[in-house]
Amino acid sequence: MLDMFNLRNITVDVQNEVSVVQVGATLGEVYYRIWEESNVHGFPAGVCPTVGVGGHFSGGGYGNMMRKYGLSIDHIIDAQIVDVKDYVKNPISKDGLEWIWKKMIELGQTSLVFNPYGGRMDEISANATAFPHRAGNLFKIEYSVNWDEPGVAAEKNFTTQIRRLYSYMTPFVSKNPRSAFLNYRDLDIGINNHQGNNSYQEGEVYGIKYFDNNFYRLVKIKTEIDPENYFRNVQSIPTLKLRYS
Repeated sequence: MLDMFNLRNITVDVQNEVSVVQVGATLGEVYYRIWEESNVHGFPAGVCPTVGVGGHFSGGGYGNMMRKYGLSIDHIIDAQIVDVKDYVKNPISKDGLEWIWKKMIELGQTSLVFNPYGGRMDEISANATAFPHRAGNLFKIEYSVNWDEPGVAAEKNFTTQIRRLYSYMTPFVSKNPRSAFLNYRDLDIGINNHQGNNSYQEGEVYGIKYFDNNFYRLVKIKTEIDPENYFRNVQSIPTLKLRYS
């Protein structure tokens, strides 16, 4: 893990409508610095003020203004890199919604949050940025389960509930691949140990779901910038030296 706490400087240039934000800053700090300089400017990003901009922007940057202004990533004009670097596509019928609701009641503690698409999100090409989930999507779904009971048995029970709900939603969501949102990280769709000759294949499993065909472009960039794969996690972009060296 890299601690970005000290990389949090924010410079706001209202005249040119440009801000320079370091990766360790939080969304709340960005909003506050903009407010200090202007009461009519803003930035399309999330609603949680303690979220770090590095992770938020790299996942696209969802927020309440996305239908009018798009995502955070759509407004990033440059980035300095330091070297050592479910979606609903078709309307769900009334019967389908009633069936989903029935299953959620049976499971008990699960919930679904539907984030609507449209507007500016439909106007930006799927390959304009790394974030591919654009026109053709009606909603993004967030799966949630909460519990207060302690112990391994309770954990197993409730995680099983959310996995069942995820399975129940299969007929209603995107297919081939079943898309996923990077910042709603789901280790069930695949992980990578970054060892041996299978690293690329392991990364492709989850990478296609997060980035669609943009995954291959990200592999090329990753290989050029971080050929030794120094910056990595269990779902990071892999390198492919044989193809892109």
